[in-house]
Amino acid sequence: MLKKTILLPENFDLEQLLIDHPPHVRLRIEKLKYILGLINELPAYDHRFFEGQRDEALYVPINSQIIKSKVWNYQEYLGYLVEVGVLECNGVYFPGFSSKGYRFTEHYQIKTIRDSVSNPKLIAKTKSQKQKEAAALAMYPNLIHHFDGLEIDLERAQGYLQHVYEEESQSAEKKISRRAASRHSAALINVNKLVEKSFHFSIDNNGHRLHTTLTNLNKALRQFLSYQGEKLVAFDLSNSQPFLAQVLFNKSFYEPTEDCLTLTLSSLPKETQQLINENLKARIGEYILSNTKTSKYSINSSTPLSTCPLMCGNLEFNDQADGRVEVVREAEDFQIKLLQNQELEKYLSFLNGGLFYEQLGKEISQRTGRGYRDRDQLKQVISTVLFSSNDEKFPPIVNRKRVFKEVFPWIAGLFELLKSDDHRTLALLLQTIESEIFLNRIAGRISQEMPEVPLFSLHDSLVTTGENEGYLSQVMKEEIERAIGAVPDLKREEWSTDGIEVVVKSL
Repeated sequence: MLKKTILLPENFDLEQLLIDHPPHVRLRIEKLKYILGLINELPAYDHRFFEGQRDEALYVPINSQIIKSKVWNYQEYLGYLVEVGVLECNGVYFPGFSSKGYRFTEHYQIKTIRDSVSNPKLIAKTKSQKQKEAAALAMYPNLIHHFDGLEIDLERAQGYLQHVYEEESQSAEKKISRRAASRHSAALINVNKLVEKSFHFSIDNNGHRLHTTLTNLNKALRQFLSYQGEKLVAFDLSNSQPFLAQVLFNKSFYEPTEDCLTLTLSSLPKETQQLINENLKARIGEYILSNTKTSKYSINSSTPLSTCPLMCGNLEFNDQADGRVEVVREAEDFQIKLLQNQELEKYLSFLNGGLFYEQLGKEISQRTGRGYRDRDQLKQVISTVLFSSNDEKFPPIVNRKRVFKEVFPWIAGLFELLKSDDHRTLALLLQTIESEIFLNRIAGRISQEMPEVPLFSLHDSLVTTGENEGYLSQVMKEEIERAIGAVPDLKREEWSTDGIEVVVKSL
């Protein structure tokens, strides 16, 4: 009989609860366990659940339409669990935007143990899940077929998670201690799915990324993975977002081309192309042709701007009767033009050797006197610059943008321009560029040349067995350079527990 593994608080006794607090309506035990299991399961699929909500245990939004397909009278179940003090609700509900969130009460915010449900309706995948997995399999069969060969050392993984839970649950920081149980459960959910070969696959309709059980697995747990007994090796694109962003500095990226090897906007999915309308394209083109040293372009301005030969290639100036200057631009290698400009040259130099964040931290300190030496802090700076709204007023976000603009004023202006119509545009562009390169070009080429090679994707990195690592790294370097026009720096990581001491890190 098929079963679905769920996790429940180790101090939770459902049978005793029903004896002590008989429900006023008939409630089925399996449905109660299923709903409680969702509170621990859903955070395993989205790390954003753990962001925000400072110093609070996790509230998990329960989508009414999805749960209703499994438990039609779900409100009676949730109402009972809240009434008897097992769950509590935040009461926050915005139709079409946010569902009510639920969490275990403090008494049950504790490490979980395995349980299961076997009701066929409860364990069956929804129609939506089946459609998503079918679409992912049809598009990327080469990245899915080898999943059955993945193995995880369950005993060592559980031991690691137990060690982390004990440390976090005793932390003096409430933000850590009150989320320790949720973090432990979320990590264990994905471990169990790997053990049970209960994989899930879907493609993000916005950034076109492939999401799998592996992409959801916490990074610290990868060391316990292998493929049919063989060690796995991952190659990660160093400083991936800043590296991929350099293609956006090129005016030709926004122009149509018949060259199928050149990465341009027209080579991306139509949904992504539509993010940049003709008006925005024109403003971007004008900005790129503007003087990069002055960086005084106004995003909403229609005033003609002076041109900069460093951004345009070879320029030919012809005096006109009215004193104006006509600029004739010749097509040539844009990489050469970038290196002629001081700001862009500095940006590219920071990417060399995969030390972008370290170099940026030094530059910020020299220019502003502010200490941004911690890599995580600097990653926050870049994430803020790339993904936040231009109208954001929250002081920490404004400060991060300001320090980046001190170092790269022209680039900061271009990023703001790309986000001027919709602040999500830049993020979705970069995610789609990443997916095009890693999923369609690199993985697609390997599936044609050597389909027998085990291959797994982790967004901006790819994973294979040790015997195939040389081939994988070579293909990655060739395809990334062909798409971006710059030699990438790849970081190699061997997934192995050999000689590893358990080091507790926040999950």
